[in-house]
Amino acid sequence: TCVTNFVGDGVTGQLRVRAFDIHGNVGNGGNQEGWSEVGEVYVDTVAPGAPYDLDIYSVDRKVEDIDGGLYTNDDRIIVGWQANKWDVFRVVIDGHGYEATERLWQVVEALADGIHWVKVMAVDELGNESDYSDILWFVVDTKAPEEVSGAPTTESPTKDTTPTWTWPEGENKPYDDE
Repeated sequence: TCVTNFVGDGVTGQLRVRAFDIHGNVGNGGNQEGWSEVGEVYVDTVAPGAPYDLDIYSVDRKVEDIDGGLYTNDDRIIVGWQANKWDVFRVVIDGHGYEATERLWQVVEALADGIHWVKVMAVDELGNESDYSDILWFVVDTKAPEEVSGAPTTESPTKDTTPTWTWPEGENKPYDDE
């Protein structure tokens, strides 16, 4: 057994062994020098690039950008991203890690209404890990707005052909954490 330390990355290391006995005799019949054939190992410590262009999708519901924030009424969103080289991905959503083998991953357990985040790391076949992607923040809002109570009103009678209507305020925010 021998432990080697090949310096560098993308390096092909080689090793051969020589057999000799306690008296210093080397070789045998056809191999007078006693050296083995050369064994090789390719050393790769380069991590894949970090995934990028994270986004969320929904199969049958909505995902909307409202004032620069992502909102969805789907509690089982699909996360998608781009990546160059990978074997598997580590998807982290709200601090919980999952493994994915494709560049799309669907939430398994329903997400609660509220603010969530997701990030993704690529891991190549040798276990080299990329940095995490940028974090993508989004809001899940599955609650329907409150019903408006009362009728809309305007000045009446009026000669204005473009009257301004008002009504009692209901819940109209994209997300309410109460």
